[in-house]
Amino acid sequence: TITVDKEADKLPIFQAFRSGSDHTNLAADTEVTIAFNATSVDTASGFSTSAYTYTISVSGIYFLYYNVTFSDLDSDMAALNVQMKDNDGNYFAICRMDDKEYTADTGFVTRAAHAMRRLDVGQTVQVIVYQSGGHSTTDVKRNISSTTGAETIFGGYLLTPKTFKETTQVTEGGSTGSGSGGGLGGFQG
Repeated sequence: TITVDKEADKLPIFQAFRSGSDHTNLAADTEVTIAFNATSVDTASGFSTSAYTYTISVSGIYFLYYNVTFSDLDSDMAALNVQMKDNDGNYFAICRMDDKEYTADTGFVTRAAHAMRRLDVGQTVQVIVYQSGGHSTTDVKRNISSTTGAETIFGGYLLTPKTFKETTQVTEGGSTGSGSGGGLGGFQG
């Protein structure tokens, strides 16, 4: 049983979105942080609507997700990656589009991904886009409504309480000798 004292601690939950106008003409051949400039939920006040990052306030394992709607994708680009990135330079929840998915400039394309990540207090997480080649015509659509199909959101929440204890399982034997399972298994508590 997980108990959260609503007075002393707040379970970190956030969801940010693109509000107002579209994030237009993303630069090609460079990393661009998607400008999520509003929040619908932010219990720990960790999301910066100016830096477009979420700062971890409680160490633990987080479930993170994004859904991004693009428009005006340039058919001259070689590829476009949308992914999450932490301040240590780790990329995860990577979605890739390449020039084989469409043969002409396109209207709307949506990509979504999610991941569980172990994060420590002070770490930051953001969603970035990298377009390889082509022209700087790609836009990120603002969050309009579920009826138009343009939904651009980034969010997450803590899965583990502050007192959660975790172990790493170690497997020995087999043809490869010994190794470790660096996943999220082997819970004790």
